Amino acid sequence: MRYLLILLMFFTLAVADGDKKLEQGHFYSKDLTYLKLNIEQKKQIKKILKEYRKDIKKFRSYKDRLTQKKEKLFLNDKFPKQKLKSINIDINNLSSDIEIKLLEKIHKILSKEQRRRFVSYMDEWEIE
Repeated sequence: MRYLLILLMFFTLAVADGDKKLEQGHFYSKDLTYLKLNIEQKKQIKKILKEYRKDIKKFRSYKDRLTQKKEKLFLNDKFPKQKLKSINIDINNLSSDIEIKLLEKIHKILSKEQRRRFVSYMDEWEIE
């Protein structure tokens, strides 16, 4: 479900009219209106989300490669527990790194009050 929301957010971002849409109050399919962002914050968030989108694309490719590797390993006669565990750890570490990078950038541009509001929706930004 989260991937669907992220994809919808990025699709909306890709077809947006730039600053004109920002000034009219339209902002990604991920509803951030509760943050009451100013125009400059919206521009910064848009830039952060473009970078995030690239990171997610690379992550998916990486995860797909490792998933194929896991499938091949599973076909072995002996169950490769440690190798599979290592692959899962690698996937989880990269996912965590991307999420932390995103949250750190968002944290820098939000006010204390905005961060307080954002925290209630933080789970929506988790990468699966």
